[in-house]
Amino acid sequence: MRNAVFLTTLVSCATVLSCAAAAQAPGPARFDEADIRATIRTLSSDEFGGRAPASAGEKLTTEYIASQFKRYGLLPANHGSFLQEVPLVQITANTDAALTVSGATPLTLSFGRDLIVSTPRPQTTVALAGSPLVFAGYGIVAPEYQWNDYAGLDAKGKTVVVLVNDPGYATGDPKLFHGKAMTYYGRWTYKYEEAARRGAAGVLIVHETGPAGYPWEVVQNSNTGPREELPPGAAYHPSAQGWLSHEAAGKLFAAAGLSLDELARAAARRGFKPVALKLTASLTLHNEVRPIVSHNVAALVKGSRHPEQVVVYSAHWDHFGTRPGPDGKPQIFHGAIDNASGIAGLLELAMVYAAARPAPARSVLFIATTAEEQGLLGAAYYASHPLFPLSDTVADLNMDVMNVYGETRDMTVRGQFMSTLDDALKQAAQR
Repeated sequence: MRNAVFLTTLVSCATVLSCAAAAQAPGPARFDEADIRATIRTLSSDEFGGRAPASAGEKLTTEYIASQFKRYGLLPANHGSFLQEVPLVQITANTDAALTVSGATPLTLSFGRDLIVSTPRPQTTVALAGSPLVFAGYGIVAPEYQWNDYAGLDAKGKTVVVLVNDPGYATGDPKLFHGKAMTYYGRWTYKYEEAARRGAAGVLIVHETGPAGYPWEVVQNSNTGPREELPPGAAYHPSAQGWLSHEAAGKLFAAAGLSLDELARAAARRGFKPVALKLTASLTLHNEVRPIVSHNVAALVKGSRHPEQVVVYSAHWDHFGTRPGPDGKPQIFHGAIDNASGIAGLLELAMVYAAARPAPARSVLFIATTAEEQGLLGAAYYASHPLFPLSDTVADLNMDVMNVYGETRDMTVRGQFMSTLDDALKQAAQR
């Protein structure tokens, strides 16, 4: 039965390999551990320089992936080419910026230690000038959960402060969102998107290691230096967006005469209303802006019975490149696990499907996307510029950070409850 649902699901290595039946089980070809290790070793080598978009490392990476697709006999998916151009804007903000908070108790928050902030606007100078600060809970508007953190708030011109993750994580209540399992509403990309829809001048996410899933150092490393954005077009974007360390957020709320911990507990309860902090924020960012072109890499195995229908396997190829380390010397962020491992899995799946006899019933599209670390940009570009109609795209199994712990009985799914693929995943996990 045809199922025209487009979705993205992150699954463990064991799950992806067993879920290959999504397009009809491949033939006798087998996954090769030596191939997987070789791909990870190559992509995470010093020569590839950390695989930043529009770098020499990108050229090496995309050529390597395309050459493997060709070697395995896959078809170029983009009118005779394995590459899909992805236009981006690279924005590098000054790292001496500071957020000045005015009110009863003035406060200055420094870049790096207290906050990490950038702009999605391709402008050489952007500023917040006396923007009123408002705590908007988790910054979520989710009608299906009867949840609206922006209820009654006109966010235009204001800077919203929001918590990472969603109320289900904070309470552990499986009936609230999906309990400890993060929904898309918990991701930082969603927080930015919703603040933009509300017309906010700025948005700051309060970091906390548990609900974020990574420490403050990851926020610092992944948001310092050049950042890529899709060209904004006519869409509205806040002037500034970023993160507050938990300690800095505590100081901010204390300056407002409020308790961060108390308000965070209140924000996890249904019916929470935004709270004006009675403080204003000012910030100026000076940016270097330049257009760049990066690439998704896409290859196809044509289906035998329903070639017009497409099952997608995807993984991002990019990492953080080479940046100055703590000692000022260049430091390569190799990205062996994130996400050379995902690309290794993608290439193994491509090899197996290409060798399958008979060919899978549906066509199978393999996409290695760019600029994931900057907010899923290559994937977003593909979704708005698909090589095959989304109405004919049945499913997307995306691999980000593969299982490196050996054989397991459990799996983790990002995107659970968001598609009709859940039953198939459960069946695969029970085998």
